[in-house]
Parts: sequence; C-alpha cells; structure tokens
Amino acid sequence: MNVIRSREIADRTARLLPLAIDRLQRMQVQLGGEIGLSGIQLQVIEYIHRNGACSIATLTRALRRAQSSISELVERLQQKGLVGRRSASDRRKSLVALTSRGRRFMLDCDTVQREALSAGFAPLSPEHRERFLANLQDILQITDRIHRPSLPPSVRPSIPPQPALH
Repeated sequence: MNVIRSREIADRTARLLPLAIDRLQRMQVQLGGEIGLSGIQLQVIEYIHRNGACSIATLTRALRRAQSSISELVERLQQKGLVGRRSASDRRKSLVALTSRGRRFMLDCDTVQREALSAGFAPLSPEHRERFLANLQDILQITDRIHRPSLPPSVRPSIPPQPALH
C-alpha cells in the first residue's frame, strides 16, 4: 500500500509543482512585460539577482542557451540600464551584474510577488498556512535528497526507438 501511495504522491507532485512554478514565473513575466522585457531577459536578470555577478559562460550554462544568444540578451539589458559589465579578477573575463536600476526592478518584482502570495494565503487558517510551509519545506528536503548529478541507468528516461520504415 505504501508503494502505491508514494507513487501517487510522486505523480501528483510531478504534475502540480511545475504548474505552481509556471504560475509564479508568469507573474514575473507579466511585470517584465510592463517595462518591455521578454521572458528570457527576465530569466537572465533573475539569475543574476539570485546568484550575483557572473560571466556570460555561467549564464550560458545556467540558462541552457547559446553563448551568442546570451551575449545579445545581455547587450539589450545593458541598453535598458538593468545590467552592466565589470572586470573580473583575472581581467580576461568580465562579469555581468545588476545595476542599481536592475536591483530596484528585481526588488519590486519580489515585493509584488510577495504581496500577491500574501493575498492568496489570507483566506487560509493559520494552521493551514503553517501546514503549507511545513509541506513546502518537506518538498525542498525531498528534492535535496533525491538530487543526484547523474541518475542511475534504471531510472534514466529513454527515448523509444523509431519504428523501421518499410
């Protein structure tokens, strides 16, 4: 019975968690759109906001985009005054960092998101809110526990072979 229940919870989590993340991201994309930012531009400044100044190569790996694409995005964000480049310690690389305007924008996004979440939680009882936070903490612990650099072959997704053409 526990195996079936665990599987059901895993299936529901795998279905519902991406939906919740998507809705939160759409809220930020909407805010970005109000000042003329595309979704990927928002991802760039969000990454820098959360992780600090970084190189183009780091952004390329983190966002899984071509280096030329990231370079163009950074250039557009520089033109909007949201990011700037500064010399790194080895002088051969430059780091992309948020400008004061970029930091203010991200703080505004965070504030709007928190206010929207607060309004969403308002109808819930204090006990329900506490349970929600405890469950969210559990999700983080579970994902930390199952995160592995490489999945064992038994659980790796596989692409089915193409049918032979006759």
